[in-house]
Amino acid sequence: MTRPHRHPDPLAPVGRHRGVRWAGALRRVLALAALACVSMTGLRSARAEDAPDLSGRILGPDPAARAAALKLLEGRPTQIVEVLGPVLRAPDAKAAAPAVAAWLAERLPTEPEPPLFDEIVRRAETDADFARAVAAVASPSGWGRLVEGARTRARDASPGAAAEGLRRGAIALLAADPHVPSMLDLADVWACDGTLSVRNAARDRLAESLAYAFPTPEAARTWLAARTEKRFLDVVRELSARKDTPDYPAYQRLVEESRASIERVKTLKDLASYLRPRTTPWPEVRRIAARQAASVTAEVEEWRALLADLLHDEDDREALASILDAIVRIGDASALRAPELADAVLLRMEACCNAPALLRGLLDLLAKVGTTDVMKKARAIIDRSGDPALQIAWIGAAAAVGGLAPELSRIHQLRSAADDEMSVAVRVKAIESLAAGRGDWKDRAVARDYLYGILRRDDSDAIVASMPKETVPAARAAAIRSLESFPSDETYARLVRLSATPPELPEHAQLAVSVLTKLASKDPIALRALVQVAGDAAASPKVRAEALVDAAKLAADASAGPDVRAGALPVVRAAAEAAESIAVRVAAVEAAALLADEGTLDTAVRLAARLRADGKPEAGSAEQALVGLVVALARDATGAHDARLGDALRELGKSPASLDVAVAASDDAVDQGEARLALQTTRAVLRLERARTASDAGVRRTALEESHRILRSALKAVDRSAVEPVSLTPSLAAQVSVCEELLRDVGVKDSLRRSALVAILSAAREWAAADPTMRAAIFARTEPWLAPAKAVIPATDDDAKVIEAFEKAVKAPPLPPR
Repeated sequence: MTRPHRHPDPLAPVGRHRGVRWAGALRRVLALAALACVSMTGLRSARAEDAPDLSGRILGPDPAARAAALKLLEGRPTQIVEVLGPVLRAPDAKAAAPAVAAWLAERLPTEPEPPLFDEIVRRAETDADFARAVAAVASPSGWGRLVEGARTRARDASPGAAAEGLRRGAIALLAADPHVPSMLDLADVWACDGTLSVRNAARDRLAESLAYAFPTPEAARTWLAARTEKRFLDVVRELSARKDTPDYPAYQRLVEESRASIERVKTLKDLASYLRPRTTPWPEVRRIAARQAASVTAEVEEWRALLADLLHDEDDREALASILDAIVRIGDASALRAPELADAVLLRMEACCNAPALLRGLLDLLAKVGTTDVMKKARAIIDRSGDPALQIAWIGAAAAVGGLAPELSRIHQLRSAADDEMSVAVRVKAIESLAAGRGDWKDRAVARDYLYGILRRDDSDAIVASMPKETVPAARAAAIRSLESFPSDETYARLVRLSATPPELPEHAQLAVSVLTKLASKDPIALRALVQVAGDAAASPKVRAEALVDAAKLAADASAGPDVRAGALPVVRAAAEAAESIAVRVAAVEAAALLADEGTLDTAVRLAARLRADGKPEAGSAEQALVGLVVALARDATGAHDARLGDALRELGKSPASLDVAVAASDDAVDQGEARLALQTTRAVLRLERARTASDAGVRRTALEESHRILRSALKAVDRSAVEPVSLTPSLAAQVSVCEELLRDVGVKDSLRRSALVAILSAAREWAAADPTMRAAIFARTEPWLAPAKAVIPATDDDAKVIEAFEKAVKAPPLPPR
């Protein structure tokens, strides 16, 4: 590839070409000899001023004298070498040396290099300012000759320190040439020269000239080769812009070093300088600092002082978005609320309409610092964006600021005729925000009345007839939920009406009950409304069942008061007894369990037994509800319900299909009733019933053994001095019956038989003593077991005492009637 001659304009684009190699020193010597010959033939008089005088005038401060002295050297090659060589080597010739080099560049134009070119190159290596000073005073043609010579020298592969020095000087001359091809020459030398010092010089001079450090010579060559036709200043500007990108190695180091420092920052005060664009102009560093902002400790007032500046100055969306995210996490941001900050947010919103994510962050901030007027202005900005998602974000912020119920109502009205997904989402958000708004009582009244209006059933009320009637399920559900924010008698009445199906959808009716339940937990009037729904025979089964259970939960709370419980009991009992829906009846039993209502027990037993006998799928739910009621009654520490529980469970156990349920319920009752004797007796009697109805001998014997063990332990644990003897008779009678069944079973083990013999004699004697009217019948029934007891039982002290006591009781005359 050849390089064309330089263009006279140093800032114009030029091409590259490769110079012709000459015979180096030989050609230069011949040229000087030719000049000498010309001189000898009389072209110039030998009486010219001597060399020292010329040197002094050239080195002097007068430019005119220097030019005149140089003119005298025209055509005198010997004196050129003698006079100008020392000038080029003189360290203090700061002004003379560049002028001499520029003058020499015009000499011998037919030769590849000007006279004393080696001296010029050596000076360029050692004098940092020399090359650029020459470029400033040389003519375009002269500077072009110097550059072409430097290009040839820079690529000279001659060995030795002298050659290396000349190449480094040539590199300095190339670096002073404001043209892209010369920069590409430096990149070539950096990539290809075999000497490290030369490669390093080319690298460093290239970085100085371009004010940009390429990471590798290959990167420099590739980038510069694509721009050889561009102006040098344009290339420098382009590289200058690249220095502020993450691809620039120095910029990468800056970012990483800053990251390490930022991650150690713990307070907003120390982080602030990294966040401000005025002190940290690098956006990547500010982004790191913005992400760290969520982790630093700061008072809310500190954020307020910083935020206004950042909203005005920060032009990086990612950094600002991270700052806004950190602000949103502040708990109590009341100290942020300030007019100037709200105005700053508004101005920033005006400037970033094409940045939805940033706008959402600004709206979140506005929710903390905004005012009603600012929010209205912000709505105009959001409406211009046409983005429904941003409108939803504005609605959320409006609810936080408060006082915007009319605006929220209008948004709902504007979207009421459209049923597309986003329109419905906007309507739902507007409805929810009406309930969540923080306005004064007037604003709250507007919100409440609007919700009443869109949930109306008819248009009989002229005040709300102009409002849209909400029919879309999602939006209507949101409106029903929102009524929770407006507790009042009127709201409770509306929820009662909304619980009716039809006209409401079943899910909406259930939602109305759920909302009413939440309100009832705080207001007895709402609880009475909930009981009203529970007793409404026209209500759907699901609605009524939910209302029954919810009302019972709340009425069972001691804080509800006895009058509330008294009002709920008749509704629960009536539903359990007479509701057409089995689901409602089962729910009524669940409600009775919550209220621990003994009055529903018999109804619950009949319901469970009938459903089980009929094979209804609801039988399991009914039995579970019954067990819940049994457990609730058993928890009464006074045992006031134990007798009724025993009767009810034994009644349930009469049905073979329900016997297992009765047994399980009795077990739960014993666990909850602290193993009281009456409950234990019921438990044992039901197992005795299981034994009597069992067709399998093993099942029968197991049931009898369990019943015997239950009664024996329970009777043993009773403190006889603390109870009336007559209260023991049901348990003693049950023990006699269980032992009789055991003793009639020939397969019973001897150990269990002995235990049963002792137990029947002991229970019979105590039963007869407690109930003298039954004495004769008891002994007549149990005396036949005396002889077997004497025959099989070893004569232990305890067993012998039991047998002896029974025998004496049988022989003793009966006590006179009381």
